[in-house]
Amino acid sequence: MLEPEEMMIMGEKKDDYLKYMTERAVAYWSPEAAEIRQARKQRREPWATRWFGVLPFGVSMWWGQLELRKHKSRAEARTKDSVAETPSQ
Repeated sequence: MLEPEEMMIMGEKKDDYLKYMTERAVAYWSPEAAEIRQARKQRREPWATRWFGVLPFGVSMWWGQLELRKHKSRAEARTKDSVAETPSQ
């Protein structure tokens, strides 16, 4: 069986631990900590860039140029068809 003095020491340790955990929880949920976590998330670069460097950016630019050319050629074809269909005066 524990002596009353030993029980007192164990109780103080529990109180200290509870106090420590409460302070940590309050610090974690405080508005300043939330702002810091939000800023850390915003600072983070996209995973594709972290894993592959600039390659995904280059591929996206190349793909965008292909799409742009495709849309331009369709638009030119429409204007050529509409010009050919209109009667000359």
